[in-house]
Amino acid sequence: MQIEHVYRCLREAATNKENQMLHKSEDKQKIEISTPNFQTAEFRITGIVPYMQNKYSAYVSGDGGWNGIPASSFIDAMITACKLVGSLMKRAKPAVFILADGFDEETNTPLVKIIKGTPHRCDMPVRLDPGVRDIRPLPVWNSGWEAMVRIRFDADMFDAKDIANLLMRAGLQVGIGEGRNDSKKSNGIGYGIFTIAGVEN
Repeated sequence: MQIEHVYRCLREAATNKENQMLHKSEDKQKIEISTPNFQTAEFRITGIVPYMQNKYSAYVSGDGGWNGIPASSFIDAMITACKLVGSLMKRAKPAVFILADGFDEETNTPLVKIIKGTPHRCDMPVRLDPGVRDIRPLPVWNSGWEAMVRIRFDADMFDAKDIANLLMRAGLQVGIGEGRNDSKKSNGIGYGIFTIAGVEN
């Protein structure tokens, strides 16, 4: 009888312990997710130097016929700029988005409208394969070109000042388009550099 009593006590203790662990597990699995807090900031940018595209006929909106810059150019530059300030690029990818003003009539590429400047033809040497070069006509906007860049961002991860500073670094240190400082195909020729209008560099 004494042994049975001991066994019964041990079983009850084990059952109580399992119930306690189950409750703790349920408590740990409870996760609270806050409501998304997205905001939009708009910046007028000005090209300090010429801007050149890699599309021979230039990007043209299918709605209105205006010229534009691929929206991905800005987000790529901003993500690269994250490295300059020691911020993880992965942190910016799901939290910062460029809002398109329209889409290219041929490729459906999302575009940011160029509001000042007219493109002109520039025959530039291009590298096709290792050791193979050619001359291609590319559209170029002279320095002074302008665009309005609308950026949607997660305000729980970045504030408007962070976004402005990141865009400024992207413009002054990375660049957009062909011949930019951060070109993957060359060392760049200093094209595609811009600043935020009204902000002293």
